[in-house]
Amino acid sequence: MAESERDRPAFHVGGNATGQFVFGDNNTVTSQAAPPPVDVAGLTRFAAAVIEALPSLRLDEEEHHRVRQLAAEIMREAEAPGQDSGRLPALGRSLRSIIENAAAGALASGLLSIWLP
Repeated sequence: MAESERDRPAFHVGGNATGQFVFGDNNTVTSQAAPPPVDVAGLTRFAAAVIEALPSLRLDEEEHHRVRQLAAEIMREAEAPGQDSGRLPALGRSLRSIIENAAAGALASGLLSIWLP
C-alpha cells in the first residue's frame, strides 16, 4: 500500500527556531541546556557589600578570613579576561553559604538579596 502525502506528518518551523527532530522508533534523545549566564555585576556588588559590612557581621576569625578571601577571588575572577564560567558562580555560592549559615538578622538578609545564584 502506497503512503500518500496526507498520511505523512508535516512539520512547519518558522522564525528564529533551533532544535532537533528525531524520527523512528525506540530513539533516545539527551539534551543538555547551557547554564544560565552569571550576573557578574550583581555578584561583584554582593562581594563588595559583604566586605563593607564585614565588621558588623558576627563571624568568627576563620569565617572572617574565608569571607575576605572569597570576596577577593570573586573580584579578581570578575576582572580576568576569559572568565571561567563555572568558577565565578561557585565562589559566589560559597560566599553566600557562609553569610547564610553564620550571620543572622536584617543585615545578612539585605546582603543575600543583592545576588541570587
